[in-house]
Amino acid sequence: MSEKEGAAFYNRRNLFRDDFYFNKLKDYKINPELAKFVKFTPVKAEKLEELETKLNDLIKDPDFQKECSVNWKGLIAATKKVYARDEELTAAIEEIEKILKTDEQFKDDRIKLNKLILSIFLADSPGFDFKNFKITDRGSVSVKKDFQKSLTYDSKYVKDEAYLLDHLEELAADPELLIKLKINPGAVLSQARNIYKDKKEFLEALKEGDHLATEFDQSKGRYQTLNRCLLDIIYGPAFKPMEPVKKAGVIYRSEDLGESWKRMTEYKLVGGSEIVNQVEAGYYGRLVVDPNDDKVLIAPETQIVISRDAGKTFQFTNWEANHKCHVDSRAVWIDPLNSKHILNGNDGGVDETWDGGQHWSQKETIPAQQFYDISVDNELPYNVMGGTQDNGCWFGPSMNRNPNGVYPADWLYLPSGDGFYVVRDWWNPEYIYWESQFGASSRMNFKTGQTISLAARNTPEEEAAGAEPQRYQWNAPIYLSPHNPGIVFVCSQYVHRSLSHGDPGTWETISPDLSKHDPNRIALSKKTNLQYATIYTFAESPKKPGIYWVGTDDGNLQVSANYGQTWTNITANFYDSKGKVKPGIKGALIPYDRWVVRVLPSRFEADTCYVAYSGYRTNNEDRTYLFVTKDLGKTWEDISGGMNNPVNDLEEDPDNPDVLYLATDYGLYVTFDRGQHWSRMSSNQVPDVVISDLAIQPRDRELIIATYGRGVYIADIYPFKEFSEKVFSQDAYLFNPRDPILWQMNDRRGQSYGEFAVASNPPLGVNIYYYLKNQASKVTVTIKDINNKVVQELSGPVSGGLQKVLWGLNRKVAPDEMRQMSFERRMRGNRVEPGLYRITLSVNDKEIMTKDINVLPDPLYK
Repeated sequence: MSEKEGAAFYNRRNLFRDDFYFNKLKDYKINPELAKFVKFTPVKAEKLEELETKLNDLIKDPDFQKECSVNWKGLIAATKKVYARDEELTAAIEEIEKILKTDEQFKDDRIKLNKLILSIFLADSPGFDFKNFKITDRGSVSVKKDFQKSLTYDSKYVKDEAYLLDHLEELAADPELLIKLKINPGAVLSQARNIYKDKKEFLEALKEGDHLATEFDQSKGRYQTLNRCLLDIIYGPAFKPMEPVKKAGVIYRSEDLGESWKRMTEYKLVGGSEIVNQVEAGYYGRLVVDPNDDKVLIAPETQIVISRDAGKTFQFTNWEANHKCHVDSRAVWIDPLNSKHILNGNDGGVDETWDGGQHWSQKETIPAQQFYDISVDNELPYNVMGGTQDNGCWFGPSMNRNPNGVYPADWLYLPSGDGFYVVRDWWNPEYIYWESQFGASSRMNFKTGQTISLAARNTPEEEAAGAEPQRYQWNAPIYLSPHNPGIVFVCSQYVHRSLSHGDPGTWETISPDLSKHDPNRIALSKKTNLQYATIYTFAESPKKPGIYWVGTDDGNLQVSANYGQTWTNITANFYDSKGKVKPGIKGALIPYDRWVVRVLPSRFEADTCYVAYSGYRTNNEDRTYLFVTKDLGKTWEDISGGMNNPVNDLEEDPDNPDVLYLATDYGLYVTFDRGQHWSRMSSNQVPDVVISDLAIQPRDRELIIATYGRGVYIADIYPFKEFSEKVFSQDAYLFNPRDPILWQMNDRRGQSYGEFAVASNPPLGVNIYYYLKNQASKVTVTIKDINNKVVQELSGPVSGGLQKVLWGLNRKVAPDEMRQMSFERRMRGNRVEPGLYRITLSVNDKEIMTKDINVLPDPLYK
């Protein structure tokens, strides 16, 4: 519960769990020590429903604190003294102090917003001085008709428009005015821009309103939070609806559809619920009831626990033993027709048992890998590398020479816990770098097998001297310079750099603490499995060496244009230390405290950088935050396209500066005009799931798509480099084809029958892409050799738009000729020889365009 989230209301079913609590409230009297600082008559109620309604009405009342004549300073001091050992009330006091600390700032900003909104309502009235917020002629002032539905009058506060105008300045000074009149400032500002779009001076005045309205939305629950905390303090120990169990939750059972609840167990009971929510309640917190026996409960946990007495006691199942299931279960399904048939979804995939957990089989054919980060190398064929949730880091081929496909045995495991960044040196490919949680990074030499640790940590001498420890994010960046992959970066709250492949003794710290360094957040990190005030994303300009970009998990965006010698806090150029927008801001306003999830310097322009933010963790938002600067962070443009979709990664096309690829929580998106418009790129082959990371193999022009829960996909983006208005203005267009390799598919390792995990190789051959402005009646793609002899003729799709045909690198053979071929030749499909060929696109029997294509030999057999 916070000032940004608003207040949680009382709910009798969840909080007033039985008559014991309710009866304590009937004759309750406020503590005399507290009564000195607050005037309050305890609520009287005969039923729980009535009590719930009355308490919630108090929470929703903006004047509740005023009516109680609260002396916050005295009440806080008295509460700390009277309830010093009560953790819940102590937490309520801390919440109150936090809110009151910023009360004056909120008050001033609220009054500014009040005046702006009221000015909007009255701006067209000849008797209103907009610039000075003053009524000069009461008889010629009224609320503009367009806005009359934007406010709700209340006989208790503002009974009608006349009262509003007669007390305009007095009402504008009330920080809760907009709440009391139920005004949505964001909607009013948007409406005003349409209505007053021709009044430049007026539109200029609306600019600051966006920030004030956002701040209002984030803090409008502030008074409700204070009201709720005030009630918790007033009722003290007699009012314990949110009393925490010290280490775990308790189990309640209802047998009347939730009308009443019975406590089944609590923490002090041996074998009770202390083993439910063993690690992190927010990470698990689920109970599954056996559909055939309601007394059997299963709790997916780090180690699954089970109760057979309706939640009174729990025992470990031992399902995570060797040759059974992976730890960290997320979901359990029990067959309604057979309780011994159970599916267990965990960090290792999906497991199935038919005997109640005695024996398990893993469903290897389900792609369920949870990838965090993905990258590629420059080998031929190239390799895909990435880290997975609780399954370490992996390195494997994008394809191989096995006609059966790619098997798990083709992948190399890099020793780690939870896996994240994996990057390989493309100049010296014997070096590979990877990272496990909280910056536990390593480097391996593939030639020698030597492995060393990378992450910078304080020496014992530095610790003894009181040096602040490095704070590494859950997935802290490892980065190789695009200009020299021997230059390695790792990031904590500092940027650490090695000029020599990360060798011991070569690391230097090239930045100060680049986070906001909030001591409260840092203290919270020590109590949880979450890190705060860390660098989350780092990148160097591919266009110009030495321009470093950094984004932190607490909203700081930093840049250095001189190899890390000095740093500019771009966020601080837009906001003061309290998060208030500075005057004179030009262009779009970047966020203050949202998580910076990606910085992406352009490979085409040195001063251009794309930045993505996320409000998911800090503000529980789905909003898309996506910006671009073309002047090294001085001004910004919003390119989010109005989407409401958390961003995880952004990639720029290596050949076409107009094309960007966006990884989000709801699938994959692409833009062909630098973010002015976005289109969904996901398909039935790439599902609309969480896309966690993207990588592009620039030589092969393939997009590698890492998902959180559905493994890795590879998309052919070869034609995208030619996408332009000029191309799409033509009636038909043949895109330049890639030069395909005539792979020799001679490997025969791996299973061929039964159920097993295998990923298909891409079809042998090359996709030939073309564009049709309108539907055609006939499309033909003809391949000829250098002697102008027809090698193959293919019929293509005739619908308008981007289309493709697959040429399998084979010759067109007459039936009689095929019968005369040897068995081995027929099995190879009469493949062409390496060399130069020509491709011609014909539409409705008219030749449109011809392009060259070079069929390359398999490099293994050159």
